[in-house]
Amino acid sequence: MSLKLGIKGTFMFTGIFFLFSTIGFYLFFKEPAILLSEKFILYLICMVPALVFYNYWVAKTWKKTENANFKNTMIMNLLGSVCLNLFFILLIFKKI
Repeated sequence: MSLKLGIKGTFMFTGIFFLFSTIGFYLFFKEPAILLSEKFILYLICMVPALVFYNYWVAKTWKKTENANFKNTMIMNLLGSVCLNLFFILLIFKKI
């Protein structure tokens, strides 16, 4: 798919799916009387490191395409999975 989309297209595609997943978490955790539930705020806080690295990586790659490499891909993958697992672990132990 990335071959068809190119480097910038792949980053935009990924950003759109980050947005879709965040909207999905919001809809799943929203409470009728509250605009932002504690669970959704916890999700946003936990995902900040992944979002910051993603934006840093996009900016770095758009300047120099060599930065779209396996090492940065694996850092993003590790960071995203650790952040999401941290969110679910906190959700289990906090019992919000």
